[in-house]
Amino acid sequence: MTPCLALAPSPVRPNIASSTNGVSAWRNAGADGGSTIKRGTVDMGTKAQPALPICAPVSAPISAPVSVLAPDPAPSAARAPVLSIVIATARRRASLVRTLRDLAPAAMPAEAEIVVVDNSPERELSTDGLAAAIGDAHAARVRLVHHAPRGKWRCLNAVVNGDVGDTIGDTIAVLDDDMAPMPGWPAAVLDSVRSRPDSDLFAGKSTVQWPAGLRTPEWAEHYLAQNVCFSVLHWEGERDREMGGIFPAPSGNHFWFRRRVLETVGRFPPGWTTEAQFCLRARALGHRGVLIPQITCRHRVQPELVDPEVFMARALSLGHTLGRLGRAEQRDDRARPGPAGGTARTLARRGKSAAALALWTLRERRARQALSRSRGGSRDGSHSQDEPRPELVIARARARLQRGRHEALLGRRREIGDAP
Repeated sequence: MTPCLALAPSPVRPNIASSTNGVSAWRNAGADGGSTIKRGTVDMGTKAQPALPICAPVSAPISAPVSVLAPDPAPSAARAPVLSIVIATARRRASLVRTLRDLAPAAMPAEAEIVVVDNSPERELSTDGLAAAIGDAHAARVRLVHHAPRGKWRCLNAVVNGDVGDTIGDTIAVLDDDMAPMPGWPAAVLDSVRSRPDSDLFAGKSTVQWPAGLRTPEWAEHYLAQNVCFSVLHWEGERDREMGGIFPAPSGNHFWFRRRVLETVGRFPPGWTTEAQFCLRARALGHRGVLIPQITCRHRVQPELVDPEVFMARALSLGHTLGRLGRAEQRDDRARPGPAGGTARTLARRGKSAAALALWTLRERRARQALSRSRGGSRDGSHSQDEPRPELVIARARARLQRGRHEALLGRRREIGDAP
């Protein structure tokens, strides 16, 4: 699950939607192997893939072996499906089953399929087990892939650029294993693509579904927590919106795109916000994105995410990602001639970032100290020693996000890993 980059209304408004050169930090990223290919019970071996055309030359060939375990899908092997719904999962079988049941067979168009990527170190899912949980007819529409190297970005690359990529659909939809799509979601996705020929990237609205029996803390209902920690995308009105401005990219747990985007963008970049970076890169290369309010999903929030410390970790990771995007734009800008010269602009920006880093580090330290001294603030007015005051949680998260951004702008944190 990745955050939505729509953080308005807020002082935190990254100016990343207007880039014309995109982000090149991941251009030389390689692929991870470690999988086998199976169909039924017959081992089909592995095969290395040639280097894929990305947006810049790579220094070494890319290979992405991947494994497939599935019965014959409903779209026959003679023709590729039109819609492939990709779900990456790891150790959350019960949540995955709920999502698969929401994609009921009666709502699945004949030309659609589901690709489930088991990202556990050891294979945890089987076709027989899925058939027992969701029924034989529905399981027949599922291609099961095991890809051991950790990370959703690796799973997506294994599917779209590996052996499965030869038969992937013309439209590729990405869902997380804790999403509850609306009834008729697959047909609505296909219709949205067919009725909007000028767009290549698509996303719908998403809302939070809180864990049953868990009292929701007040800080968790703040828009910053909704976007950063719980990865939902919501806006007012029932009209389509163009991707850009305060909505530069979709939430990574619920979006879809045309296969032709892969021909220009290439691979999903490493890191926690891989889907957002992929879509930002696609938009920078001229692909149009649209937000469609009529297509909705609910995000079944996992109980372990409703934790201030997880919120803090995600805010810092998102700040690092935004800063790394900004560094890429600065590198492009240094190459452009100007009246002040690229070096002068670079020094001025570094000075501003250094001052901002000092400011936001101080604010984050003060917010952390305030949190350690003060507890309480539940909505029913009762005092709780275990629930922090919501305004202090939000203040610290905002400070962490900005601190991480300026750290990355100064080059202090260049590697972005997966957030909790």
